[in-house]
Parts: sequence; C-alpha cells; structure tokens
Amino acid sequence: MGFILAGIVSDFKVSENTPTEITASLYSMWREARNLAKDQKYSTVANNMETKIVSFIDIFKTDFLIKRNNGIFNLLDSFSDDFISLDKDGAPAPFMARMRQEQANLFKIIVKIRSISSTSFSLAGLVLVKSLTALFLFTLMIVKFEHYLQGILVALLFSFILFSIIVLIMDMDDPFEYSDNVQLVDEVNFSVLYELSDRINNNIKNN
Repeated sequence: MGFILAGIVSDFKVSENTPTEITASLYSMWREARNLAKDQKYSTVANNMETKIVSFIDIFKTDFLIKRNNGIFNLLDSFSDDFISLDKDGAPAPFMARMRQEQANLFKIIVKIRSISSTSFSLAGLVLVKSLTALFLFTLMIVKFEHYLQGILVALLFSFILFSIIVLIMDMDDPFEYSDNVQLVDEVNFSVLYELSDRINNNIKNN
C-alpha cells in the first residue's frame, strides 16, 4: 500500500502544477494579443485570439475535464491559423515566437493531463493489495481472541483503516476526475484558471 500510495502522491503533486502552468501560458498569449491589438493592422486577429482564449478555458472546464472530449485540441490547433494571418501582416517575430512556444506548452500540458487521467499507476498492484487485504481480514476474523468483543473491535478497526487506504488510492489515482455540477475537494483545483477567464471577460467588456 505504501509503494502504490507513494507513486500516486507523486503523480498528484505533479498534477497540482498544471493549473498554474496552463494559466501562465494563456496569460502570456493574452498579453501578447493585447499588445498586438494596439496596432490597427493586427487588431482583428488579436481580438479573435482573445475570444478564443476565453473559449479555451470554458471548453477545458466542461468538455475536456468533465465530458472527456477532445475538442480542445481542435481549438488549440486553430491558434496556428491566427499566427499565419499575423505573420502575413508582418507581426514582429519575437511576439510570434513566444505565442507559438506557449501553444506548444499548452499542448504538452493537456496531453499530460489526459495521460494521467487515462492510465492507472499500478493496476496489478492494486489488485494484489485488495487480495491481500481480503486475506488479512479473513485471517483476522478466524483468529481466536481472548474476548469476543475485543476480536470484533480489532477486525472493524483494521477493516476501516485498510478500506480507507484503498479508497484513497483509487480516488487519488485520477486527480482530474470531475463531475458536472459537483465540487470535489480532493481533485486538482483550477480556480486560478477560471479567475483568468473572469479577468479577460472584464477586459473585453471594458473595451
């Protein structure tokens, strides 16, 4: 149990960094787009990118995390069309290089999330743990205790501890297991990403 739990906790700690990584990349793309929008020549494409960034966050929250759809990859690819348009309009190369770098970084993070969600740390190990737990509890139940009540209490205590650890392992194995309209406290928190969406929406309204 300790071996499996240690591996899962390691994956969970890596997963906790994804909200800040996605937020930082999207923020960088948004600021570059806002800077380009100051020039009338690039304003149309830059404003379109700003809208796409908000859509990216919404699709990530609903379609990708909850419904497990792959539509977010199509939206991410569509940024390349905007980059091509900006290149044709003569957008500064450093701007475009940073945007393409952030696009690639977003793709890497999304793929990492999908990989963690779709793979189990050690399926064979979990089956073994369940089998050993059942065997241990069965052995505990047939052991003769000096007092009958004492035996019941010991069996219940160990059952609670072991099953709690198994449930914890199964739950932490997928730190992105979200459900619609359900706020889960034991999953990775993307509130910082949703705050960025609110900030961009407020900026669009004010402009």
